Amino acid sequence: MAARAAVLLACAWPLSLHCAVLLGAPQWGPRLTAIAVILAAALWGSASGRGLAAIGIALAAAATALAAPALLLYAPPVLINLALAIVFGSSLRPPRSAHHDIRAHGARRAAG
Repeated sequence: MAARAAVLLACAWPLSLHCAVLLGAPQWGPRLTAIAVILAAALWGSASGRGLAAIGIALAAAATALAAPALLLYAPPVLINLALAIVFGSSLRPPRSAHHDIRAHGARRAAG
């Protein structure tokens, strides 16, 4: 479920930025970026169990949107590439549960 929500967010965020610019409301760009970062932090926090870190990321995004909204205009290319790097890096790791099950199965076989 969280993966589908992350894919939906990854598609909706750039499209909403594009629509804001096309409709003549570029001031919505930083707000939409802050909302996307807050939603991504909530998804990450609920999926990984790191709620405190997710709250910190969400607060940082909200504070940046209030204090320096122009800074969030430079965030999309960085955040999109960071998200793709995280997905690529996680695809290179061996699956944790399968690796653990193989070791446990081997230990049971050796004992019995």
